[in-house]
Amino acid sequence: MPRVSPKPSELFHYTGPDLEEPGYTTYKHLRDDCELDCEYLEECWTKFKQLGLADPDFLARFPAECPERIWEMRLACILAGWGIDLVPSPRRGAGMDYGIRLKEGRTVWVEATAPRSGEGADQVWAPNDTLLFGAEIERTTGLRYLNSIAKKREQFERAIQAQLVAPNDGLIIAISGVQIPLTDHQTPGEAPLIVKVLFGLGDSPFLVDLHSGRSRRGPPMPRPSFRKSRGSNVPSRLFLTPDAGEVTGVLFDPYGPKNRPETRGCVAGHDFIFVHNPHARVPLNIGQFGEGQEFFIRLDSIQQCARAEKAPT
Repeated sequence: MPRVSPKPSELFHYTGPDLEEPGYTTYKHLRDDCELDCEYLEECWTKFKQLGLADPDFLARFPAECPERIWEMRLACILAGWGIDLVPSPRRGAGMDYGIRLKEGRTVWVEATAPRSGEGADQVWAPNDTLLFGAEIERTTGLRYLNSIAKKREQFERAIQAQLVAPNDGLIIAISGVQIPLTDHQTPGEAPLIVKVLFGLGDSPFLVDLHSGRSRRGPPMPRPSFRKSRGSNVPSRLFLTPDAGEVTGVLFDPYGPKNRPETRGCVAGHDFIFVHNPHARVPLNIGQFGEGQEFFIRLDSIQQCARAEKAPT
């Protein structure tokens, strides 16, 4: 039975027949079994409305598109909490989700997405979230990321043609891994997978000194593409060429609201990973975001900027 809320819920208002859309499973679980998480999300909704960023049909689409809508809303609240100036799309419900207004007057638009695990032979499959066939999970997960990036670039181009964004604006593609299993897994000593798929990086081999027997991890091997099950290759060196200059960067978060960092004694945004595009026409400054990790290229190497963890407030 649905939980009884002490006050009416705007987000979790729907109690009708089950919907067929995949996002409804998340909606129903939160509504019926996660009272504290629902309270947190209602607080986010209040802030989101105050920011003036919600689409006119946000509430109507929320039950069917729950993971995507939560990510869009939650990300906006975190960015605004860092003092970032957010602006709505000039036409609500069309174009990009919202934009970051830079001091020089240009705008970097944000498009939030929460890809699912896919279908068929390229589906991300991990029974009971057990890390089996790690290389295969990395291949299929990488394909899901690349597919999401390609779709959002196409959407941005359509927004330019519709004059909803300026041709010299930038784009941040914000990916949530909440609907894909094991996106929080990372091989120790290696870059996160989202960094690998943007810079064409493979695994890092272990190098063993034959005289001393000492071993160390070597530089990553190149991985210029991810192979689909039908044999075609999807390029994975997007940030090593100027072809995607409209993309300012890709922001990634492996967790949803149930595992948000605040529940683990960390501050909001602690788990964010932001990958800077070295060819971006509208770049962001290193350290402009308040929390998380940032990856960027400097002097022909990939550098990591990780801020020290702040105590919860």
